[in-house]
Amino acid sequence: MDPRVSPPSRASSSLAFSVASVSRHAARQSSSVTSMHGRFPPPITQQITYRGFATSAKARPLTFPALSPTMTEGRIVKWLKKEGEAIKAGDAMFSVETDKATMDCEATEDGVLGKILVSQGENMLPVGQVIAYVLDEGTDPKSVDYPKPDSSPTDKPAAQADKKPTQQQQQPSPSPPSTQTPPPTKSAPSTPSSTPPSAVKSADASASASPSSHHDDAPMWPSVRRLLMEHNLDPSSISASGPKGVLLKGDVLQALAHGSARQASSKTASQKQPSSATTSPDQKPASTPSPYARASALPPYEDIPNNNIRKVIAKRLTESKTTIPHLYVAQECEIDALLALRTRINSGGSVKLSVNDFVIRAAALALRDVPSLNVYFVGGEEVSKQQKSVDISIAVATDKGLITPIVKEADKKTLGVISDAVKGLALKAKEGKLRPDEFQGGSFSISNLGMFGIAGFSAVINPPQACILAVGEGKKKLVLDTTGESAKPRLKTVIEATLSCDARVVNEDDAAKFLEVFNHYLSSP
Repeated sequence: MDPRVSPPSRASSSLAFSVASVSRHAARQSSSVTSMHGRFPPPITQQITYRGFATSAKARPLTFPALSPTMTEGRIVKWLKKEGEAIKAGDAMFSVETDKATMDCEATEDGVLGKILVSQGENMLPVGQVIAYVLDEGTDPKSVDYPKPDSSPTDKPAAQADKKPTQQQQQPSPSPPSTQTPPPTKSAPSTPSSTPPSAVKSADASASASPSSHHDDAPMWPSVRRLLMEHNLDPSSISASGPKGVLLKGDVLQALAHGSARQASSKTASQKQPSSATTSPDQKPASTPSPYARASALPPYEDIPNNNIRKVIAKRLTESKTTIPHLYVAQECEIDALLALRTRINSGGSVKLSVNDFVIRAAALALRDVPSLNVYFVGGEEVSKQQKSVDISIAVATDKGLITPIVKEADKKTLGVISDAVKGLALKAKEGKLRPDEFQGGSFSISNLGMFGIAGFSAVINPPQACILAVGEGKKKLVLDTTGESAKPRLKTVIEATLSCDARVVNEDDAAKFLEVFNHYLSSP
């Protein structure tokens, strides 16, 4: 060894080892991040590497987007672009029915719509599923080799599900138990003296202990009768385990599970035909259908599947009624001064106000004065969040269901501005053109059914909001006016306002205070 070259020291060799270790650790982290990235749905224009090969550099997968924080699936209502058609950034490509409304999805870059994988109007699609391929500008869609559908990440569960039946088919299926009864064996005829009395007593005891068959004249619960009608079962073929031979619902369900129940229409004709002494040999007895078979023949009907909006409404309202303790407070509010002011405003200008506009403004001002009701309640965190802005959600009925567009900062708006905002939001809601920011959020809801002739009702809270105000129809009421020296009867117009509150957040005194302030602003606009 050259004496001028010093041997590598222990410190330098340790440093080299540390650098190599860091390099290998960085490589493992990089591969780990890459593998973890595949677990999450990619954005609309992200490149996806499929199992077995990489996607062509010219074909970029277009995935089904999430248009709201709560959206997990949706349906493509209509494709607005065709295969081979050029697209520009900002062009509407397809319309999506979400859990709230129907919205158009815009392109994020220029290119060509290559191949559409999902037709419009199909079943619900999960967020992140590949629905089409986008190509570079000037690319011929016919010259691109698209990945096969079975190589898509979203098709892996389906491919695995397809493999399971194949494996099950390869396994030998167990032979069903034999249902044939063995032939009777010949035995010596028994005489009354051959059977001991003890055996007769034991047989009677075992018969009394075992479940008996249900008779048609025995009492029956409505749920049991309905179950028999739906499945067209003969109750006499099912063992009844209830007291005094009453057939229970569990007996019917057990018979259905074991397949031991007999169809009601399969009763033998011998059970219904008259005796052989009164029937001629040439005459064929007519079988009488069971009353359960006649009852099970329902009139014709049509199955109407729920759209995505109604599914979300059903889920949220069920969650609300089962998890939120509702507190109800009601009050009658006089609106004679309101109606007089509305008549003067509508007759003197181009602005046409409705009673609902006054209700929205009165509720917004009441929330400003009683901010304890302008709150959210987050169940998972067990905390209430008081909102700084008074954003009123207005219930609007559409053909697809109920939706609640929001009048933001309603306490700072005039009656005219509120009226224009409500009319514009209601029109967009019925046309399905609401943006997500126009119906997501809101700190307080109002549902007014007075225009439909409803006197009063109690509304269901829309979580995570803590309150909703239900307003009924204005009606005349005869009262005794005691403001003067002598009491005089007079007619006044009142509406019934019912406040539904989350008892976990709102107390009774706060709810009463809100209705008191609301009545003040409504009766003295």
